[in-house]
Amino acid sequence: MIGIKDIKIDEKEEKLEIREDEYIGENGLPYCKKCHTPRAGAIGTDGKIRRFLCECQAKEQEEQNRIEKLRKEKEYIREIIRQSALGKNFADCLFENMVVSDTARPVIDKCKSYCKHADEMLKNGYGIYIYGDAGVGKTYLTACMGNELVRLNYRVYFTSFNEITRNLKKNFDDNRAKEDLLCLLENVSFLFLDDMGTENIKNDDSSAWLQTTIYEIINRRYTAKKPIICTSNLKRSELQKPIPGSNQSRTANYEERTVQRLIDMCPMCVELKGENMRLLHAKKAKDDMEEILKD
Repeated sequence: MIGIKDIKIDEKEEKLEIREDEYIGENGLPYCKKCHTPRAGAIGTDGKIRRFLCECQAKEQEEQNRIEKLRKEKEYIREIIRQSALGKNFADCLFENMVVSDTARPVIDKCKSYCKHADEMLKNGYGIYIYGDAGVGKTYLTACMGNELVRLNYRVYFTSFNEITRNLKKNFDDNRAKEDLLCLLENVSFLFLDDMGTENIKNDDSSAWLQTTIYEIINRRYTAKKPIICTSNLKRSELQKPIPGSNQSRTANYEERTVQRLIDMCPMCVELKGENMRLLHAKKAKDDMEEILKD
């Protein structure tokens, strides 16, 4: 049996002294009084005795590592949410908090399933085009999708062409800032474009810059095979410039090449129906205010 007097202590290690929570085992090495497993032994080929963690110390260290990992994940998620531009109104939108009507349920279920299969959606570049009347909850629904994808550690960005063009115009003379924004829009895992068709594109040459900008963003995602999740009050057929002589009453005046790419990128096109969610939320907020003001 090798005793404590016979072993070679690693000079880089602390002196092998017995601590209060240890006892000397039959082999002359320190053992943990709690789990009765060794805290030192011969590690390596040189025969030197070095300290290591006993089983209960290892479990404690593992738990501390788990807690630290969770803390970093929460910080990471908070940072992604901050970068996603969802804003305070939508930062806390969750599927489990949605008021779901029977008419809206099929679309909501599809959006939940989309997030569940996010890996495959991202791999194939599959997006969704969600349209419907104003106020039915399209933005709220996609905010729920965005937050769920963030929770799953995907990078998302939530914006609109109106917001994008404002930022580009603000940095019109700053080529680096413009390219940084375009690279973000191109490379983020899931890009959410809200309220498509509200850009006031005129059916003439005065909107050439806006048309080119919208096409460039869509085409960058198309080339990179990255998903886009879109919302609009318009059907996809109403996004394109009207054909001369047609009776099309509503249009966003997008170029045909832009719309064709959107159709390819968003193979699923769904209509969200239901009550006006803004009115429902306004009523709930009013009821909450009245309850607070009772005292």
